[in-house]
Amino acid sequence: MQADPSLAIFDGGVSNGFSLLKLAVGERVEVANARGQVRTFTVIGVLREVLIPGMYVGDDTAKNFFFAQAPSSFLFKVAPGASPGVVQRELDRDFVSWGMDATVLRDLIDQVSRINLSFINIIQAFLGLGLVVGVAGLGVVTMRNVVERRNEIGTLRAIGFRRSMVLKYLLIENSFVSLLGTSGLRSELAVGSSSRTSCSLGCSASGTSRSPSRGSTSS
Repeated sequence: MQADPSLAIFDGGVSNGFSLLKLAVGERVEVANARGQVRTFTVIGVLREVLIPGMYVGDDTAKNFFFAQAPSSFLFKVAPGASPGVVQRELDRDFVSWGMDATVLRDLIDQVSRINLSFINIIQAFLGLGLVVGVAGLGVVTMRNVVERRNEIGTLRAIGFRRSMVLKYLLIENSFVSLLGTSGLRSELAVGSSSRTSCSLGCSASGTSRSPSRGSTSS
C-alpha cells in the first residue's frame, strides 16, 4: 500500500453483514474525504474481525487524502513466553508521561465475545420457553379437540372402529401438527447455534497492544 496509494484493506463488517457496504477482494470502491474529493480504491483484503472498523491505507494516503493526524494508537506483538498482563503494566508505567492506556487485545476480544454470546443465550432461552409453552398448548388443544369431537368419535366407534384405532387416528393427526411446529423451531435454534459458533470463531484472535497516547497489548 505504500507503493500503490490506490490499494486498501477493509474491516470484516463489509463482508459479514454488519455493514450496508458489501465488498470483496478485487472490487473497486469510490471513497470521498472530508472535502468531498473522491478517489477510487482497490480492495486487496478484508479482515475477518470488526474490532477496528474502517479502511486501512498507506501513510501517505492517510495524511494527504484523508488528512489524518499523527498516529495515536499502536499494536504490539508480545514476545513468546512473555505475559501480556505484565507487558501491559510495564507499558503503562514506562509511558505514563505520554498518557498511555494499554489494553490486552485478547481480553478486549473476550469481552466483546461474551457480550455477543449473552444476547444469543437470551434468544435461545426465549426459544426454549416458547417450546415449553407450545407443548403445553398442544396438549390443551388435543384434549379440547377430543372433547369437541365426541360425535365424530362415537360415529367411528359405531361403524366398527376399535378404541385403539381411534386413538391411533388422533395420535397421527396431532403428531403431524407437532411436527410442523417443531420443524420451524429447530430451524430457529439451528440459526442461533450457528451464530454462536461463528461469533466464537470470528472473535478469536492473536494479541497486540497500542502505545504512546493510547495503547493495547495482546498475546
